[in-house]
Amino acid sequence: MTGRMPDEGINPVEFPESIQHVWGWFLTLNHKRPPAMAGVSPIPEAEIGWFFRNRCICPDGWELDALAALDMVARDSVSKN
Repeated sequence: MTGRMPDEGINPVEFPESIQHVWGWFLTLNHKRPPAMAGVSPIPEAEIGWFFRNRCICPDGWELDALAALDMVARDSVSKN
């Protein structure tokens, strides 16, 4: 999100296979953020809802929590740079 390549490479985190789909969802949704005056806006809940409705996916609560956590980490990492 910062435009800089991490020292560790493109995707330094290896997620367990059981949650790789959540990472894929996050990467897709990450590109749907609205512009922000300063920093990075959160991914709107409406966008998340449409993402799942359009794909006929009914995510579990933990998957939505994981997306929210990834979103927070992404926003925090940009604000610290």
